Amino acid sequence: DRRGWLNRALLDSTHFKGYRQTLDLHDATLTTRYRYVEGARTTAIRVVSFVSQRQSHLAVSRLTFTPQYSGEVRLSFPLSIWKEHTPRFALARLSGPQVQRALADHGLSLTPHPPATADRAALWYPGYVAVASIGGSARERAVWLEGRAANSLAVAMAAVIALPRNAPGRVVVVRRGVAHLALEVSLRVERGRTYSVTKYVVMSRSGWGGSVATSDLHAAFEARARGFTWLLAQQRQAWRALWRPDIVIDGDARAQQVAHSALYYLLVSTTPDTGWAVGPCGLTTCYAGHVFWDSDTWIYPALLLLHPRRARSLLTFRERTL
Repeated sequence: DRRGWLNRALLDSTHFKGYRQTLDLHDATLTTRYRYVEGARTTAIRVVSFVSQRQSHLAVSRLTFTPQYSGEVRLSFPLSIWKEHTPRFALARLSGPQVQRALADHGLSLTPHPPATADRAALWYPGYVAVASIGGSARERAVWLEGRAANSLAVAMAAVIALPRNAPGRVVVVRRGVAHLALEVSLRVERGRTYSVTKYVVMSRSGWGGSVATSDLHAAFEARARGFTWLLAQQRQAWRALWRPDIVIDGDARAQQVAHSALYYLLVSTTPDTGWAVGPCGLTTCYAGHVFWDSDTWIYPALLLLHPRRARSLLTFRERTL
């Protein structure tokens, strides 16, 4: 009904019912379920996402929804454009919709805080990626971009979507802005029917798959041709192999769960055959790319024992940067 976007709705129990998010450690898939209620309209939503273990440049996300109404549904599939640090917006020069767009593009929201709340300190800001070119094709249902990190490597990304065949009247538009690039889709839906839309994203950089958007776009097209079901089966097969080196604790289910959780986060925070390190607790973005001694002291030994190819990546990082 064009009144607003779901990701800008207030997160409360009135609108979001039965929210549940499940991380499957066996195959590294994240599943989110909830019902969104807006007036007389209710929509059951399920999102399954994973970063491919078989194809490390690829991430996949499938949105499945069942509306309890008939009408038009709009979906937006953005490709994040790296933006310069913006501690303040020029509110006097922005309209209401422009403010909402700026907040969404920067991953922010308007939330009231008590007057005594301290402002966020600008610490360790890691710089930004200057976008050299962006593009999109409504016919191919694709968007892409190329850029270069300040004083560093060239990077590229591409995203394509697969639309449901059971939704007639599909309209796809490419939306571009200063800090916004997205595929916007309009679908005609019927009450009680289930629809699925899948987004395939491929990323690369200098020294890791190149940094040309056309190559990423080709890989994204190939992933879409393979399909979500095939890629998920490959993901599960790859993770079964990853879990063969294991730590087994008899008689203590809680300790076993903790050990498997720790192993899982080691595995998802490392990539074999690279020169990449691991940020504290795997929270690289939260530490702005900084790498500390715990990478060598706590993470490296466990990987060396169970997954030496991954441990070698940490060693290569130290060799490259010392």
